[in-house]
Amino acid sequence: MLFKISFRNLFRQKRRTFLTVFMMILGFTLMSFSVALSEGGYGIIIQSFTNAKTGHIQIYKENFIDVPNLYKTINNIENLIEKVKKKKAVVGVAPRILSGGLLSFKETSVGAAITAVDFNKEKEVSTLEKRIDRGRWFKSSGSYEVLVGKNIASILEVELGSKIAIISQGADGSISNDYFTVSAILKKNAFDDFQIYMDFKSAGEFLALEGRAHKLVILLDDYEKSKMVAKTLQNDVPDKVTVAPWFEVEKEFYKGMQADKQGNSILYIIIGIVVAIGVLNTILMSFLERKREFGILKAIGTSPRNIFGQIMVEAMLLCSLGIFGGLICSYFLNWYFSIHGIKFEEIEFGGIVLNEMMTTLQPLVFIIPTAIIFFSTLLVGLYPAIMAARVTPVEAMRAN
Repeated sequence: MLFKISFRNLFRQKRRTFLTVFMMILGFTLMSFSVALSEGGYGIIIQSFTNAKTGHIQIYKENFIDVPNLYKTINNIENLIEKVKKKKAVVGVAPRILSGGLLSFKETSVGAAITAVDFNKEKEVSTLEKRIDRGRWFKSSGSYEVLVGKNIASILEVELGSKIAIISQGADGSISNDYFTVSAILKKNAFDDFQIYMDFKSAGEFLALEGRAHKLVILLDDYEKSKMVAKTLQNDVPDKVTVAPWFEVEKEFYKGMQADKQGNSILYIIIGIVVAIGVLNTILMSFLERKREFGILKAIGTSPRNIFGQIMVEAMLLCSLGIFGGLICSYFLNWYFSIHGIKFEEIEFGGIVLNEMMTTLQPLVFIIPTAIIFFSTLLVGLYPAIMAARVTPVEAMRAN
């Protein structure tokens, strides 16, 4: 009975009710689309970042990420790679050696970070080969060739086929020095500007690190599984070896992304406030128009609880209509852009290249606007409901 009365009261002023519901649907859809675009954008950024640099999981000697050291290596890497590959979600595993060195060509020298990658396995875990601007991938394992970052190539004035001298420290305590042929020059980006990439076998010989690696980089079929898979892999590695998901390896990047997400929450709150004001206006106007009616109900013995409940049911009916309509509209909008995306001119920042944004259909996309609109409606419904419940018959009779 209470529901039936509330429903009839709500549609006494159809135009006002429909306008409020429309505003709630619009607010819900806008909020849902914002969340979907934000989460989808973060997904693309994470995927681009992990594919270009870190992979989804890394295995390394304890504290190597915080305190890099030439001697902190993992032994028996082939056995460990085979163990990792058996995990269901794993797409690829590749070893890497990290070092630094002095590069010389003719009379010019420059310092550079050295990353050694496996000739075949690296293609499974990163986009390094796709970042080649001129030249080619390593001809073969142990070819003593290097891929050179754009800035280094510019400083040294090297071309494809140039032989550069590299001096570094060997793991056996010796000074390593040898000539390497430039097989490719990479596209300009923040990841590669002061990097050179060696073939893994050549670097092992050059740095006296044969059969060892500083880290294993793992790519999964879904970056969201990284925490779960890393936890299971920890049981398969030797003591003092760490298995870390990408967000622990790149803590600063992850913190920056989380801070950006918190900034987005301000937008959601603003939309929620706008919707709440609209709902408050509708319910408050309804109360003022029916103040005399509430007084009569009080006079004939209706309890304040029933009057309070009637107003709150009206608020929840408005909320339900708005959320239901918002769910339908936002689902189709987010579904469309999750397939077709939003194209724009290619931009590059921090080594990440973007030319498209996609929405996502994760449950969070619908949970956030539902929760905000539900609780904001509940809160603003309390004020007119309490006023209606506390009205006195004498005061109400004078209202009109």
